[in-house]
Amino acid sequence: METEFTAILTDGNKLVPAMQNEVLNIITFLKSIDWTEPWLIGLLIFHVLVMTVTVVTRHHGNFQGVLFFLLLLLVLFAKSLNELGASHWEYFSRQQYFDSHGMFISIVFSSPILLNCLIMVGHWLWLSGSMTIKIKQAQLKERLRAESRLRRQRREAEQRNEVEPVQQNVPEQSNANESNHDKKD
Repeated sequence: METEFTAILTDGNKLVPAMQNEVLNIITFLKSIDWTEPWLIGLLIFHVLVMTVTVVTRHHGNFQGVLFFLLLLLVLFAKSLNELGASHWEYFSRQQYFDSHGMFISIVFSSPILLNCLIMVGHWLWLSGSMTIKIKQAQLKERLRAESRLRRQRREAEQRNEVEPVQQNVPEQSNANESNHDKKD
């Protein structure tokens, strides 16, 4: 496999045909699987159930965090499950699917689980972006309110400064009137 990968990297013309061969090999591999076996039907039901739980619980962050962790643990133990399946396949399967490279377990078990994890991470990133936008909008609204409040306070202060000298003059004039009134008496 390393020589094929190196050849793909060194010769740009081989990239597309080599990738097409890999895709065709995977499709051929998937077509060769007997999907009517009860344990494979159970595995498909498991994946549909996990996908449903992933979508339904998208607004429950704590639950999804635990589910995410459990799913990644299943992927972590896929190699052990592959070895266990390879040694006991006669008990639950009609064919030996569990190869030493783990291609079968990776395609039918780990890939759908990782797809669910990818969906969760994508949703979390989308939520983080939405929350960041909401926080920024709230900050801008608060800043506009504060600026508006400050402008209003300045206007009120300016109005008070214009009114205060007039009010100060009025009492002085009344004092002056009183003194003038006293002089007349």
